Amino acid sequence: MQLWFRVKTDDKVTAGWTNTGDTYACVHIQHQPALHHPKLKNHKVQQAVAKLGNGGYRGVRSSISLQKLEIAANHWSTGQVWISDDPDGYTNSLWAGWIVAPTMFQDNGRTRLFIHWGDKGTVNWWLYVGDDPVGYWPKGLVPALDDGANNVMWGGLTSGPASENASPMGNGQIPRGDYTRACTSAYMKFVDSNYNLVNAPKGQNINVDCNTNYRLDAFDGLVELGTAILFGGPGGACS
Repeated sequence: MQLWFRVKTDDKVTAGWTNTGDTYACVHIQHQPALHHPKLKNHKVQQAVAKLGNGGYRGVRSSISLQKLEIAANHWSTGQVWISDDPDGYTNSLWAGWIVAPTMFQDNGRTRLFIHWGDKGTVNWWLYVGDDPVGYWPKGLVPALDDGANNVMWGGLTSGPASENASPMGNGQIPRGDYTRACTSAYMKFVDSNYNLVNAPKGQNINVDCNTNYRLDAFDGLVELGTAILFGGPGGACS
């Protein structure tokens, strides 16, 4: 799955959505409204992410390998890219990627394209799958991103009841340097403040929760993959 989003000033493309499309409101990662749903209360989010800061980002891009995971009821797991800003402790964010969430979608754990935005509220933020624009987030949804995002990130998240073992992430295996046996986020790029598409540098800040059960590594094994990371893990008991 190759996807990215960026600011685009030409709004002539009509947004289109499938009848299985879903949207979500978002606050801080540990305080999402979805977690207050009766079946999703007392959830804990685990993350394995590579992050760039310093602000002014106008987009992010990556090619994420699709995975099929066995996810328990009331849990979810993603492979994604996202951008965010954090004024006054309130996270404004745009997410896109794949998700497995059997309870949320009332299915048998299908891997789905998903999007997610944060904040209430022209230059819009466009979502591309490959080279095809499939829709956009209106500028007013995320006013704190008017001057660009402070952060761009690549990686994965899981969520599940805090009293249960954490869900698998990526392809469910700890990365061990072999991109054919791990979930990959490759061709990592960002759109800078001058609207240039730039290769992400090596040496991003890495944040991995529950690092006995998840891992994220930079991958330099194939020049053809550009800047790339391997991420995931089996989940399990996390403090």
